[in-house]
Amino acid sequence: MKRLFKYILILAVIYPAAGLDAAEPGQLYTAFETIYNSKPVNKIFTFDSLTIQHKDLTIRFDSGRFVFFPPVTIDTVEHYYGGYYSGTIRTYYCPGLDIERDQMRRFFETDKIDRIYENVTILFGDSLHREIRNHIKPINDTLTEKESQRIDNEFFWFTRKENRYYTYWILHSLIHPDGGQFFSANLSSGGSDRVIYIFNPFEREEVRLLKHYWYWHSGGEFMETVCSYSVHASDTISGDSAGTDIYADINGTARPPIRIFHYDIDGSIDRGGKFDAATEVSFEVIESNSMMLEMFLHPEIKVDSVLDSMGHHLDFLRYVDDANKSRPLYIILNHAYKTGDTTSLNFYYHGKTTQDYSGRFYITAGSNWYPSLYSPDRALYDIVLRTPKAYRCAGTGSLFESKVVGDQLVTRWKVGTPTRNVSFSVGAVKLHEFSEAGLPPIEIYFDHDLHRDIAGNLSQAIKVKGVGLEPSVSEDIINSIKLFTEYFGPYPFGQMRVSECRALHGEAFPGFIHLGVPGWYRADDDGYVSAYRAHEVAHQWWGVSVGYETYRDQWLSEGFAEYCGLLYVQAAFGQDRFIEFLREYRENIFNVRKFMFEDGKESGPIAMGYRTQSTQTPGDYGLIIYEKAAFCLHMLRNMMIDFSTMNEDAFFNMMREFYTTYRGKSASTADFKRLTEKYIGIDMTWFFDQWVYGNNLPTYNFVYRFDRDSTGRYTATCSVHSEGVDENFKMYVPLEIEIDRGRMAYIRVLIEGPEYSFSLPSLPKIPLSLRLNPFESVLARVRQ
Repeated sequence: MKRLFKYILILAVIYPAAGLDAAEPGQLYTAFETIYNSKPVNKIFTFDSLTIQHKDLTIRFDSGRFVFFPPVTIDTVEHYYGGYYSGTIRTYYCPGLDIERDQMRRFFETDKIDRIYENVTILFGDSLHREIRNHIKPINDTLTEKESQRIDNEFFWFTRKENRYYTYWILHSLIHPDGGQFFSANLSSGGSDRVIYIFNPFEREEVRLLKHYWYWHSGGEFMETVCSYSVHASDTISGDSAGTDIYADINGTARPPIRIFHYDIDGSIDRGGKFDAATEVSFEVIESNSMMLEMFLHPEIKVDSVLDSMGHHLDFLRYVDDANKSRPLYIILNHAYKTGDTTSLNFYYHGKTTQDYSGRFYITAGSNWYPSLYSPDRALYDIVLRTPKAYRCAGTGSLFESKVVGDQLVTRWKVGTPTRNVSFSVGAVKLHEFSEAGLPPIEIYFDHDLHRDIAGNLSQAIKVKGVGLEPSVSEDIINSIKLFTEYFGPYPFGQMRVSECRALHGEAFPGFIHLGVPGWYRADDDGYVSAYRAHEVAHQWWGVSVGYETYRDQWLSEGFAEYCGLLYVQAAFGQDRFIEFLREYRENIFNVRKFMFEDGKESGPIAMGYRTQSTQTPGDYGLIIYEKAAFCLHMLRNMMIDFSTMNEDAFFNMMREFYTTYRGKSASTADFKRLTEKYIGIDMTWFFDQWVYGNNLPTYNFVYRFDRDSTGRYTATCSVHSEGVDENFKMYVPLEIEIDRGRMAYIRVLIEGPEYSFSLPSLPKIPLSLRLNPFESVLARVRQ
């Protein structure tokens, strides 16, 4: 009887890779291209039996046909990195985080994958290759033309649209001396129901699952991220976690290869909008012995050359049509560096970072006009910008020099406080300066002629809008700075520059704002434009000064700034308008994707960050990360009001301490949670689990009655039936008691579970009314 072996490989354990002292750069370049252009070796194997188990994924191979992709040779060592299998592949996957299981339900209608696939293309490191060798045997057969074509089609999903992500990381894994083992499995059945599983030990969130989708309107197709999380984060998929913070480690561990600490940029733009630059990037090596770097740059910029600190040219790869339009820049170093080494790279590049509008050009690059990492790390900057002398140039930081040389305006800028990113603006604009005692100088860069041209094409009823708006803009900028200085602490920079950008959104940098078109269209009479301007100003505190650690924490920037816009509306337009904004946000959140006959997928939680917007939840990024996150701050504010005096010092003291503590740093949701616990005085795990990591939205059905007792006093019996939340949901909800016309009293009620009843102390007379959830204190609907 044939003996059948079974081996279970736990990929969560990191096996040492083959030793590597130093690879030849030319070898790495060749290996990169070889892996990207992989074709199967025409030698077929069959499995005895093999089970690959990694974290939340199990793949079991039974009898089937397997071929390797050809090996690459690095430093005389031959490395196999991938192969293709057809047959029976039993696959089980269920993520270990509740918010990721919710994501599975949005995409798959179930929280797991438990099915058989027919094809799998796998990429692996040396350790898994060795185990595969132990469980295969050759058979006397060759690939048919149809099989070869199918393998090409399956591998195409690792390389489509010049995607080099998989190529880069598998090669990085092969040469990594610490043995980090990249693994990916592309599973499909006849080309449908495709999913790709990725384990990348070099990324903060090591595990990802992608699902195949079609662009139905154009016939294209793409892979969309469904799940992404760190192997260090897990919750109650088995067992009880009551009273524990199951999301404490959700951000994982940062693993940057380098830490950039200084940029020296020399750039120029000619009258046609062509951009040329030379940038020296100085950095400290974090990942020892690495010889490869992945960096990013504006997609319209072409890299001409990359040199090391000794002036030696480096090999690099960059492609025109990568899948994510980010066009990563892959750099192969001349030798391996050790942890703690400091060195620099020099980049030379050119391209188009502007767009033309009505005969004028505007900057389209925000912060990606120089090579960088996608990292929260902060650096110092020395910048020289050479622009047409007929135009004005506004940059980030202190202006050290401005002079005309020939037909160019040469400006020198210095950013002396470490910051995450910088930008600039150049165009046919006029400078308007505003000053007020106790405030930084305000510079508004505004193009009157452009807006007059725009207004001339509009109807007579609105043609004056957008003309001469610099006083209106400056008023909101100045008053926002005043308000936020009072609430959070001093404005953090020496000046405020505001320049128009031809976009529907704004972007903030230290002491500098790209204010999008909505901020310049008209003066304001209902709060929307002023709130937008104030939002961008607020980023000087939240987003620029206090950064966020990962995309899961981005609400600490966008949600905070959005609520600051509402605080400005409250101060400038009054309490009633402020409450109207909150009601509008509430209805937006409750009514998302309500169709005539059915509801769409429910929204993801705040902690999903940019991933809240997907094919299943379109448009949710602004709704959740801006509006719902702003409501979270509003709920905390209302939980901290002293109802005996209506004093709000606790909330604003907390916000000031958060700003002071994390200014110049990147904060996490866990950091903010700890501070709320300090000021509220209780464990706030339940609040963050419900509102940041969860997505329940309560509807409270509130009824009450008054009974007269034997002494002639009145007792209120109140009951609340909660809908849309689970049985463990709880929330502190204010109750307004209108004793006499215009005379109010407030108490705070902890409503728990689907049915909750409470009584009020006896009163000498029946109040005029009871109202649950005044001030839109909780993101909830109330029926009473």
